[in-house]
Amino acid sequence: MNLSLDGPSGVNEAILNYRSKNGIVFKAGDYGIISSECRFLRNSYQGKLNTLDMRRLQEAYILENHRDMITPKVLQQCLGYTVENPQRDLTFKLLADMITPTTPTLDTFFLKLLTTGEHEKVLSPTIKISDRNTNLRIANASDYIGLRDVSSAACHTSLSQNQVGFIQSIGNQPYYLTASVDRLYSKEEAGKGMLPAINNMSISTSLDEDYRSIPGVMRCINDWNQSRKIASDW
Repeated sequence: MNLSLDGPSGVNEAILNYRSKNGIVFKAGDYGIISSECRFLRNSYQGKLNTLDMRRLQEAYILENHRDMITPKVLQQCLGYTVENPQRDLTFKLLADMITPTTPTLDTFFLKLLTTGEHEKVLSPTIKISDRNTNLRIANASDYIGLRDVSSAACHTSLSQNQVGFIQSIGNQPYYLTASVDRLYSKEEAGKGMLPAINNMSISTSLDEDYRSIPGVMRCINDWNQSRKIASDW
């Protein structure tokens, strides 16, 4: 994104100057930074570009500056609207492919039952819970169910054929959990009512590398964290 639209100063340099002038400490995926810098791009270049080229410039900015955190919500902060059909509406196919979610073959939505009063459907009565480095003192199902101010499982994904990773807010703090089950079911099997039994679970304040490395997890966590921040500011 080094197209020179304004004399010798390219777009990248203009962005860097904007950050320096406004004391912006850059952080990839930050909603506030994305909105501010994309607004700067529109104000600076929309009089020099047609609509298609302006959108292409914004997409290039997202790809270059926020590649590892790209989600539909991140893109919305820049464009100002929700992209309904990425493959049709975006000019960069790479960007469209990045925000078009792949369909998982194994169902992990059974985790929602943990916080809907239906935990007995998925928690084994003999479940063992490893509290790795928190002060929550969780050892069994009753300890876990007795926690207060617990969010539903988010950013859940399969780690293997019998293990899932997810994140929950407990007392307004994020915790990373891994659950081992007897087996995971396909989407079709889950649609017929088949549910795994969680035999073991671990909880930590730290992000496991196995979970972090799953494509899309860090992007989801970025969205989740910022959505929580926005909600707390209301």
